[in-house]
Amino acid sequence: MATVSCDTIKPSTDADGIRTVYSTFSPKQFEQGNRALKCPSGTRWTGCLNKPCTVDPANPKKAICACEVFRTGEWVTAGGNCKPATCKTAYWSGATVIAHKEGIDFMVKQLKLNNSPAKWCNQADTH
Repeated sequence: MATVSCDTIKPSTDADGIRTVYSTFSPKQFEQGNRALKCPSGTRWTGCLNKPCTVDPANPKKAICACEVFRTGEWVTAGGNCKPATCKTAYWSGATVIAHKEGIDFMVKQLKLNNSPAKWCNQADTH
């Protein structure tokens, strides 16, 4: 899922064989058991949605993305394993709390789901 048309983020390969893909949102991370962790304003996070990524020629299952770094506003990530201390230990890909809710609501509606696959970290997990 992205917030731009699919044509805008279509994968490509340049004349030198450098492959570019784009970072999108997938519910797969939640299907794999990841949960949404809310992190406080002032901790750094990255906005990677729709951003270009260069595929690693040594490992085509990996890519390096050019994401924006933010340090303001509460944000949500599927990284961090539900441990709030990790909000400060990495540049997790995330979204504002509002953008996360809007994206999940859109996904549920478009995919005609009964429930959101995105689950939040339990309070007990965050200690």
